[in-house]
Amino acid sequence: PPADTIITDPIELELVVSKGPEFEKTKVPALTGLSINDTLLQLARSKVVFEFTTKIAEATEVPGTVVSQDKEAGTWADMYSRVNAVVAVPQKVEKDMVYGIYTENLPNYPYPLQLQLDVQTFDGERYNLVTLNHPGGKLTIPYYLQKKSVLILSIEDSRDVMRKTVQ
Repeated sequence: PPADTIITDPIELELVVSKGPEFEKTKVPALTGLSINDTLLQLARSKVVFEFTTKIAEATEVPGTVVSQDKEAGTWADMYSRVNAVVAVPQKVEKDMVYGIYTENLPNYPYPLQLQLDVQTFDGERYNLVTLNHPGGKLTIPYYLQKKSVLILSIEDSRDVMRKTVQ
């Protein structure tokens, strides 16, 4: 309520606490050359948001690895700033497997929330692909999974929020 407003009944207030105009810094991790599984391990530890895209692997590139990122590893960046990264995928994969990028447009959060991306296989097994902190906005996570697996995104230990089937 505005200043000097007389309050007679209880009201609900939502406060966002700021750390001020200065952004904390973090080092950009090196993803170039990492497999998708090793990349997911780095995402879980990183305070940088990577935005992934894919391309067909060229002759000198290893399919299933990150082949470039637009901010040099080891440089300082604002926490949860965005870095573009490219994953090379093979022209052709095994018939029941697929490379892809899980993409979701999330609301912007006042602070990074814990996101969990799980996989449920066609035979019902469920396991965690990655758990990370994210400030909201565009979310991209690379994967290499069996077709017809279901990706399940949960935010801050909530119920399953979003489900997508891998085609």
